[in-house]
This record gives sequence, C-alpha cells and structure tokens, in this order.
Amino acid sequence: MCGQLDSFGWNKVILRHQIPENVKGSRGICLLRDPIKRWVSGITEFLSQIYTEEDIDQSIEFLFKLLYKNPDLDAHTAPQASYLTGFDLDWFDYLFIHEAKGVNASMVNYLRLRGWPKDFTNHERENTTLNNPFKMKIREIVNQKLKSNEEFKQSVKSYYTIDYELIEWATRNQKWIPSI
Repeated sequence: MCGQLDSFGWNKVILRHQIPENVKGSRGICLLRDPIKRWVSGITEFLSQIYTEEDIDQSIEFLFKLLYKNPDLDAHTAPQASYLTGFDLDWFDYLFIHEAKGVNASMVNYLRLRGWPKDFTNHERENTTLNNPFKMKIREIVNQKLKSNEEFKQSVKSYYTIDYELIEWATRNQKWIPSI
C-alpha cells in the first residue's frame, strides 16, 4: 500500500472473511482513482524500481510492446475492481480520489466526520514522483506515449474496463461520498 494509507494503519487489504466481529455491521471504504492516472503512477513506480536511467532509454519501446498486451505488472497496476472480488458492492462507501487533493485530505475529512480522533494522522500528502527526476522522466515518457499513440492508450483503457464500469456503477447508484 502507499505511504498515505499506511499512515492510517491500513497496510493490507482485508478480505470479507477476515473482518473482525466488532466491525461487521459497519461499512467498508472504497477509494477509487481515475484508472489511467493510477496506471501511469503505478507503472512509473514499477519501472523506477527495476530500471536505471540508461536502461530505460534503451528498452522503453520493447517495454511498451509488452505493456500493450498486458498493462498490469504488479498490485499497483492491477484493476481496482479486482480488490472487491467477493464483496457486496453495496457494503462500501465510495470516495473518488482527485489527484489534486490526494488520498490524505479526502480520507482525513471523511474519517473525522465519522468520529475518528482528530489527531490520528499527521501524514502529509506525498508525491514521490515529483521529488525524483528519474521518476519524472519515466512519467513523462509514459504520458507522451499515451498522448501520441491513441491505439496504445485505448489498449490500456480497455484493460481497465472493469474499473470504468465500477465508477459508472457507483455514479448510477449514487454511492459516492460527497467531496469533502
């Protein structure tokens, strides 16, 4: 999980059969992001961990050929809906994470309105890409590929159809927590 969610003490996904008895009557919280923006973030993080700056320049086109067929390389790039398998979708409150606000502001406000202690986190919004020139370079290369190659962009978008359907479902069924 990302550092922001770790700061809430949520460092793993809890499956339905693992929910403690004392919270079974409460609702789950489902954080959703724009699938393409989430993928760019995830692929940037993944590539920055396995490539050096020299390697990325030499192998990026080959990598895009691999990503064209399967953009899901790790948990950070898996479809968001895959984490909800086995759950009743009505059990969740849905919160769309806007990139500008980040996870922290939206979640802190949501949890405070529901009675969590006001000092449960001091974690500031982190964007590890903005502070890392190599990650910025990767992100720019990936974004440029999406902008310049509509077929590639549609391939990635198509892979995340289930996420777009989940976002549409939450909208159609008025499941969104209002922006706070």
